[in-house]
Amino acid sequence: MELTELVEQSVIPNNIKSARDYRISRSRAETTEDRTRALIEHSGKHREWSIDELVARLREIIERKAGKQFQPEHGYGEKWLVIYTAELGLLPGEFDEGLRKTEFVANGQFDAVYFLWSYGPSRQGHPWLQLRLAS
Repeated sequence: MELTELVEQSVIPNNIKSARDYRISRSRAETTEDRTRALIEHSGKHREWSIDELVARLREIIERKAGKQFQPEHGYGEKWLVIYTAELGLLPGEFDEGLRKTEFVANGQFDAVYFLWSYGPSRQGHPWLQLRLAS
């Protein structure tokens, strides 16, 4: 199994600063209202995705990973690629229909490719979707 993640790198520096500023503001807060204001003022940012942007990013990841050479002497039964995401702008179920309609190319390197979302208690687990590979 090959494991990788889908992360929007452009929002990370801002979110690190926001988290740091929030911790400072919260430590200085004297009331519940002050803590709430700190949370609102220093909330993190996330990217809004379209289905086309998501498909393009998944294709990039799959293409990069499909270029990896596996060692045949290890005798793999199956080769899976698991792409994990905790992106706030990628909600489970939001793009399922578009992803199910899309064929991805793995050049025969993987028997299956799975897209796995972050754990959520309300979801009772990690939602996942098997991506359709071209023959």
